[in-house]
Amino acid sequence: NIGTLTCITATLPVKWDGAFERKEVDLMANLLSEVFATNVRTRLAAIQMSKRQLASKTNVSRNTINSACTGQAKMIKFETISQIAQALRCSPQQLFDEDHNWALYKWANDYLKEDEHD
Repeated sequence: NIGTLTCITATLPVKWDGAFERKEVDLMANLLSEVFATNVRTRLAAIQMSKRQLASKTNVSRNTINSACTGQAKMIKFETISQIAQALRCSPQQLFDEDHNWALYKWANDYLKEDEHD
């Protein structure tokens, strides 16, 4: 029997055969929230954009942006994540990637170059 778990952006399949307990599911939601928050904060810092500017670019409330950036948001709509990703010129999936590497710096340089042309 397969159930679903809504965490931040996605509905994740969860097999309810006793392998997962509610506590483990909550830990997964917390991990996703933290990864998302870290990636948004890191991208904002890399392009020197404030949370206020991100809120303005996305028309997402500053409270939602602040919650997302602190890892406190547990149920962000996919539409909101998509708007944040679009403003940061990345894919929503990249905001959930745990691997931080040189690609972030290349992305930031490309972002800043594109921003000069806007």
